Amino acid sequence: MPAEFQYATGTYNSLLYKDSHTPKLAAKRSANSLHILFTFPSHSLHIQIGFNSDSLQIQFRLNLGSVQIKII
Repeated sequence: MPAEFQYATGTYNSLLYKDSHTPKLAAKRSANSLHILFTFPSHSLHIQIGFNSDSLQIQFRLNLGSVQIKII
């Protein structure tokens, strides 16, 4: 199989993902949080939503190669 079509698998915070040339999506849900991970060939977008009885926290993290942008 040509190198451009080979896949690598891995985990991030126990989320399974497959690294390829097309976008991938993984999600993990618990009682008080939701974690969504979009992976692309060279970057990724993490969205984490946490909540309890009186507050809501949304966190975005964008990884562009060696640059990381985090919004809380």
